[in-house]
This record gives sequence, structure tokens and C-alpha cells, in this order.
Amino acid sequence: MLNPYFGRVKNRSEEAATNAPPLGLGHLGTYVRDHSDCQVEIVDPVPQGLSEEDVLEKARDADIVGLGCFTDTRFTCLDFGRKIKEINPGCTLILGGPFVYFLDSLVLERYPFVDVIVRGEGEYTAMDIVKGKSLDEIEGIAYRGDGRPVRTPDRPLEKDIDDFYVDYGLLPDFSLYRSEIEGDFNTKQLRTASMILSRGCPFRCTYCANDHWQRTWRIISPEAAVSRICILKEEHGIEFIRFFDDLFTLREDWVRRFCEILRQRNVEIKFRVLSRVGTKPDVLRSLKEVGCTGVGLGIESGSDKMLAKIRKGFTSQQAEEMIATCKELGLWTVCSFIISLPGETSEDRKKTLELAYNTDFFVVNVLHLHPGTPLYNELKAKGQVQDEVWFDKDMPTTIHYCKDHFQDAPLWLKEAQWISLRARYAEILANPRKKFKQYGLIMGCVWIIFALIDIPLRGRLYKCSFGFRKIYRRLLWRGGKGEQAHSVSRKKQLPEHVQVQ
Repeated sequence: MLNPYFGRVKNRSEEAATNAPPLGLGHLGTYVRDHSDCQVEIVDPVPQGLSEEDVLEKARDADIVGLGCFTDTRFTCLDFGRKIKEINPGCTLILGGPFVYFLDSLVLERYPFVDVIVRGEGEYTAMDIVKGKSLDEIEGIAYRGDGRPVRTPDRPLEKDIDDFYVDYGLLPDFSLYRSEIEGDFNTKQLRTASMILSRGCPFRCTYCANDHWQRTWRIISPEAAVSRICILKEEHGIEFIRFFDDLFTLREDWVRRFCEILRQRNVEIKFRVLSRVGTKPDVLRSLKEVGCTGVGLGIESGSDKMLAKIRKGFTSQQAEEMIATCKELGLWTVCSFIISLPGETSEDRKKTLELAYNTDFFVVNVLHLHPGTPLYNELKAKGQVQDEVWFDKDMPTTIHYCKDHFQDAPLWLKEAQWISLRARYAEILANPRKKFKQYGLIMGCVWIIFALIDIPLRGRLYKCSFGFRKIYRRLLWRGGKGEQAHSVSRKKQLPEHVQVQ
């Protein structure tokens, strides 16, 4: 199983492909290994210091190769899939992920080397494929039958997901990934692991491609969650966990029980969660008391008009109150915002940036599209975009909602990108203590100097920095650690409640 990305960093969205281990592949690989006789290998080329040739050699004799396909890395994935089938035409090439979930038929039509697309939750589906079950009898896939795409009925989502877990021994070593890049300086020094306990989100934000989880939300039991944390802490020396769950705090009773078990078992661990505006202060306080140091929030706009339009379900005042509550509790706030939303005005953007400056760390993203989102479907219904755009290599990999391609958009792409970057620079110069807290004295000073130089250059220096960062990270990963893996035995890795069959 492979994360088909090889570090050709062009923008921040693509660089995110290497920030954390491929947990989705980890879940699938662990389940297949536990319930079959297959030898499973999960490959993440950039952290492991592997070239395309290295990975192709690994795939040469594989019976089944699975690729994770996401919008921002779709061309890399599909191009590499073609190369795999050229050297190993007898293998079964499987694609999964949100991009192919929405565009399965078009992918099969345009890329004849793709054998199967897994749609939705993949553990049981992958096992059916491994066992050689007839494709027309497997739920939740698309494949090519009699020369045309065939989609089987959706596989119902599993209600109890306690048996789905990641054996981190299948993934590259923790040290090959970046620490908590959005946290404060002290947090960055901690040995970090990534974890997902839940699946999905019930909300319907217009820009979010979450329909592959059918707008549901499920989470493992708090007992299982704490057991997995203990394994990471005791067996791997993990000091900090970044939970990538879209909505860690959705169920207050779950959070309280989770905190209670951590206290009962005297588990000392630092962690960060993703939450939502409107979470009660006592829930946040409970998390803080058992080791939570930061809260991520997808606020997206400081304009009530825009918040209503993208269906966030809260107001700017509620967002301000949430940020204030986190600050009172000593929780580091990491917030995301979006500009160039449909119908956005300069006044709306001003409100967004004003709210962003109140946070400890923020990212201002330029709105980009994903297939299957309510926003994308609305634009498609108006005739402003068609599904073929995702396969046009003359188009940018990331398709932003900007005047470059959508005449009704409020901003040109370069204009929007500069507004985003300038906002970061403005915060650095207005409140340098934040950068010192986040990066330490030396790197904080570097950021201040960098901002002072790059502001007159309108971001040209920042754009060039991606090339230098790519070279630096390649040298770092090539420094002898690339092929390291965990040596912990399979049995030792298993959570207490999981039984191997």
C-alpha cells in the first residue's frame, strides 16, 4: 500500500502530503494483515527517502498494489499507477480515497490500468478483494466490467469501529515525520505521533468533501482510545499526540469518559484535538486537565454573512467567545480561515483577518475546490465547471475559486495568495512574541527578518523557499533514517481489546 507522493513541492497543499504518516493506509494494512495470510507493506516515499525507482522495484512482484488518491496529488497517483502496471501488468491495482470516490467512473474510463476503486470504508472491502471474491459480489467498489465502469451497491458503514486500528509497526518511524508544526516551541520538542479515533463529520460545510463518510460520525470506545495511547507512550516513548479526527469533541459524554479513564490510569500525555465553535467550556477544561495543550478550529470566516453562506452553523461572536475561552484555559488555538469565498467582499475579508489575529496560530487558505462538495456541485449546476477539469493537466493541480478560472470570484489567485501571506507577515511584525513562543528566539528572529525582506518582494522569497525546503527535507530523510522501521512485534502492538483471527 502506497502514498504515491514523491516530494515535488509546489504549494502548501501538496506539502501536507508528507506532514504525517498515512493513517488511512495504516488502518487498511493492519486489518488485512490481521485477517489474512498476506504480507503487507506500507510505503511513504518521501519520509523514507525512496525514489520512484525504489518504489517500483518494491511493486515489481506484488500481487496487489493499493494507492491513496487525493485531489491535490491525483496526477502523481495516476501517473505512478500507470508505471506500476507497466512493470507488473499482472498485479491488481486498487485506488481509494475521496477523489476517486466521487469520480470513480471517469477514472476507470480514462485510466484503463486501474483495476478497482474502493468507495467508502475500506477494511472489509479490501479483505473481500484479497480473498479473491468475485468483483460483482463485493459491495463498495467500482471496476471495469465488459469494458465499461460498473459500480456495486455502497457498503454500509460499520457502526462499531473498535476493531479498526493502526499497527504503527507497519508505518515508517515516527522520527521521519514533522513534529507538531502548528504548536508552540515546547510542544515541537516532544516525540510526536498522529492518531485518528473517529470517522466522519455530520455537518455540511459547503467546501468540505466529506460525503465518502456519508455525513456520519463514529468513534471508538474511550477505553480503546486510552489503551492505544498507552501503547504509543509505553512502547514508543510518545510524548505528544496530534489527533486528526475532524471533530474530536462532538459527544460530550464520550470526552468526559475519555478524560476520566486517562486520570484513572494515570496516563501522562500531551495532545491536541480538533474541535468546533460552540464546544462547552467545561468540556475543554476537562481536556486541558488531562494533557490537552491545543485546540484546532475551522472557523473559516469572520463575517456572519459568509459563515451562513458556507453553512458553518455558528456566528463570528461565538467564534470570538470560543477563542477567548481557550485562551483563559491556556489552550493554544490553531485556526483555519478561507478567503475568496463566493460573494465575499473586502469588508468580509477584513473581518476574517481581524478575527484571525486573535488566535495563537492561523492559516488563511485561498478557497480551492474538491469534487463532490456542495459548493462544487453548485458551480457545476451553473455550468461554471465540469468534472473533466480534474483530468486536464493544463489546469493547476489545485483549482482555486479565483478569477483566473471563475469570473464571478472575488479575487485573482496571485492577489488572494498575497493577502494570505501578508496576513501572516502582519501578525509577525505586530506581535513578534507569538513567533518567539512558537519557534523559539532564534527561529522567531529569522521569521521577523524574513517577513521584513519579503513584504517589499510581495511573497517572492516565500515562493522560492519551497524549493529550499524540499532540498533540506530530502537531505534530512536521506541521512540514514529513511529505511528505519519499528521492531516491535505484532502481538505487542495490538490494543488490549483486539483479537487476531
